[in-house]
Amino acid sequence: MAMTFQSGYAGTPILLTSLEPRNNGEFVAAVVVVFLLAMLFRCIVLLRTHLEARYWGCSKDEGAQEFSFLRDVGRALLTAITATVGYAVMLITMTFVVVSDPKEGGEG
Repeated sequence: MAMTFQSGYAGTPILLTSLEPRNNGEFVAAVVVVFLLAMLFRCIVLLRTHLEARYWGCSKDEGAQEFSFLRDVGRALLTAITATVGYAVMLITMTFVVVSDPKEGGEG
């Protein structure tokens, strides 16, 4: 994979070698999926923030919290999912594919 900006997507896999767009339709579908994955990432961050503020956070009077299996496992799972989805979006973004003209997309 080239570590420079490129104008073609042919021969450039998206996250996995089996996910390689071969025509303009597949490339557009890949862009939509990446956008939805990024939106999922932001929704998970929002959910985690909401749960922390409303249910899992400690008040100023309580001080340190005791161990709660449901709260701490939920925090751990949401943190792991957030990290995994965010890392996947970062790796996809690092392909450096910049396509401005769909006619040029497959020739690169």
